[in-house]
Amino acid sequence: MGNEIDRSRSRLQSILDSVPACIYQVDMNGKYEFVNPAYAELVGYEVENLVGRHLKEIFEAQEAELFMEHNKIVFGSHEAKEFEEKAMLKAWHTYL
Repeated sequence: MGNEIDRSRSRLQSILDSVPACIYQVDMNGKYEFVNPAYAELVGYEVENLVGRHLKEIFEAQEAELFMEHNKIVFGSHEAKEFEEKAMLKAWHTYL
């Protein structure tokens, strides 16, 4: 059973690492728990330099607060939601 779970996790990780879609997960406090390479590239960081960091370290405070509000809506509803979000990155000062 353990090998089957490991293979499944490995396969999922491979998919997440290779898709062009930007995928990330933050906790209730706004800290990154997971980012895939496409998301990391979009925001201008390495994957390992994003995990554990707060949204406010990557985005301007106003945008980070809005993202956190959207995340709370998703956490509270327990279902997927879509939001249009534009932000200025601290690193590039570029709009997404």
